[in-house]
Amino acid sequence: MCAYASGRELSAERTDNPWIIWGTGQNGDGSVTLWDLGGIQPTLEDDIYYKANGTWFFNKNASDLLNNTIYAKSLTLISTGEAGYFNIDSGIGFIEVAEDVNLVTEKGFGFGDVGKVSVYQRITIGGNLNYDGKGDFKTVFVDNYNYSEDDVGMIVGGTVNFVQNGGRWKIEGNREEGKGGVMMYTWIQMGGLNGKELKLSTNETHAADFNIVFKSDGKKAFSGGEWTGAFTSYWSGGKTASITMDGGANGGLQTVRMLDSMIGSPDEAMTTQTLEMRSGKMALGNGSKTKFTQIDMNGGELYIVDAQGANDKGGSIIADVLNLNGGDLIFDVDNTGNDVIEVGTINGSGTNIIVNFDVDEFNIGDNVDGFNVDLFRGVSTADWAAISNCVKFMLGDTEVFVDGHTLINGNLALSGVISVPEPAAVAAVFGAFAIALAACRRRKS
Repeated sequence: MCAYASGRELSAERTDNPWIIWGTGQNGDGSVTLWDLGGIQPTLEDDIYYKANGTWFFNKNASDLLNNTIYAKSLTLISTGEAGYFNIDSGIGFIEVAEDVNLVTEKGFGFGDVGKVSVYQRITIGGNLNYDGKGDFKTVFVDNYNYSEDDVGMIVGGTVNFVQNGGRWKIEGNREEGKGGVMMYTWIQMGGLNGKELKLSTNETHAADFNIVFKSDGKKAFSGGEWTGAFTSYWSGGKTASITMDGGANGGLQTVRMLDSMIGSPDEAMTTQTLEMRSGKMALGNGSKTKFTQIDMNGGELYIVDAQGANDKGGSIIADVLNLNGGDLIFDVDNTGNDVIEVGTINGSGTNIIVNFDVDEFNIGDNVDGFNVDLFRGVSTADWAAISNCVKFMLGDTEVFVDGHTLINGNLALSGVISVPEPAAVAAVFGAFAIALAACRRRKS
């Protein structure tokens, strides 16, 4: 337990009864109201710490809270036995934490609980969300609320970190257990996501979607992270998932290695999975089945990561439709294996297609005759012809050239040597520019 220089530390630790809730006033049913602290209601200046054999946190009514909101500077909840929940008995509540949220549990933890119809309209965390639990992490939102990218259900300004491997984040609506029938549309914004074999799941029987936006909260630069996992659903039909990358020019790199959506029975694959690049940096690592219905390149930098990499599991990245409207699509090339993305249709020609030569394996003046770069599989010759002028070659930080490159069915065949503009050629270009500028000035005078 830490002491903080500013604010109050409101702490408790119990092991005698997992159903006793932190507080000072007993309710008639034997539980204790969460914020009954002798008339003190926590604010954004208070650090909250609670540890128990099981942590079922209840506020009796959301309306008992100021603005229906549970406030804290930081929030640490540790459940050493039963699963932990952070619930309200009635009404719709909000959670606002200025800094980090730390959740440690043996059997899972939930902000809200479907079976008890407790629900939060919005959860706002200024720092990181750190989850160290062997069970599922659950967030239950208002299923009939009109969430959108401008009105999200959850904002994490820092990084969402899942410590345990093979976890699940259930994103649910507030249906009663077993009744289903809701239409849930949820938006979640975060400054980065870390998790190994982490499944982001919806548990709804009817149409449902969830949308992940990688973006800073405006107070800090996008932090980035690495997520190896999948979008999944317990039910088939009508499920959609989207990723939007808007990390800004100075943010970190978010790596996404999407595994086969069918990992872990009884999960079903999402019907639609889309990716939109607006700004920032994202790397798509090859998984056993990384498939997007559509990828929109509108800005930013999208890296296609080598399938031979130590953290990749082989396979290919698949996009039914790839729209090239802006930004950079970047491939790293070495002599052991090529980055590749399988594409059905390519539209547009506004994206730079950058081929990075490995600086440890290529040098200026190297002969690349017969070297083939398998960048795109499955595309037509016509699609390639439309984007042939978009290809740039880089060696480290230097733009380089090859004498020839031919684009046929997604295969880039190189010929000649790697070179940079000759100094004489560069001088000639500047000389011609200077002559033209002088002539222009003479005409004006």
